[in-house]
Amino acid sequence: MAKIDERVKVMLLKGEAGASIKSIDKTASDGLIDTYTVKMTDGSEQRFYVTNGRDGEKGEKGDTGSTVSVPVSGLFNMGVDSDGNLWVYHSDSNVAPEFEYDSSTGNLYYVTEGR
Repeated sequence: MAKIDERVKVMLLKGEAGASIKSIDKTASDGLIDTYTVKMTDGSEQRFYVTNGRDGEKGEKGDTGSTVSVPVSGLFNMGVDSDGNLWVYHSDSNVAPEFEYDSSTGNLYYVTEGR
């Protein structure tokens, strides 16, 4: 289990309101292709398609994997690895979120505006 430094505090500032996922529904199927519709809280919709494979022979049970979380553009997730390092995962390929650490208080600040 990861060691967590309890002296580090995370403070996040509230940003602009955005849209969240309201629902994800399988809305159609055509052969091996399933259509899913994602409805957002702002009323917009997006569709994506999943191509399924044909039934094959049953394989051996694989190892249990870990949970995967993918942040939405402009958002990020934080996690601690087995060595106790704090990692920030973000979806914006070239723009990592900026943080400042105040060692006198143990607070970690998410920077929302340029300096």
